[in-house]
Amino acid sequence: MWSRRRGNYYNLSHAFLWCRSFHSHRRTCQGYDPRIADLGRIIEDDFMRLKEHYKTPKNPIVLSHGLFGFDTLRLLPWSFVPPLQYWGGINEALRSNGCKVIVTAVPPSASIERRAEVLACSIERLAGGQSVNIVGHSMG
Repeated sequence: MWSRRRGNYYNLSHAFLWCRSFHSHRRTCQGYDPRIADLGRIIEDDFMRLKEHYKTPKNPIVLSHGLFGFDTLRLLPWSFVPPLQYWGGINEALRSNGCKVIVTAVPPSASIERRAEVLACSIERLAGGQSVNIVGHSMG
């Protein structure tokens, strides 16, 4: 970030490390560097903190892959080669916490309109009219 007062370039990551103990307003702390005073402030929020346990959502979670994505990819037709899952362990982690998960497959390289149409049909068919929470990656 460019400092108007001094005309020096300060590395933003350095600034964040120095200001890590701030909470939405400037406080004096042992590691505070006054040269970064004009870089702004850090706002901490309980909403952004990771928790050990979360409430299970009441509606299903829909996982929608991105451009050139897939739901499951079988590299070889033989059964001893496990298929590749686009969502890795995310599907399993959500299910282990009691979430209903719907993994969708849309055309890997179609237009946004076509992909949205296929996604809507999949959700309608698999969710049975229930509201859903959609988690998309890239163009998902």
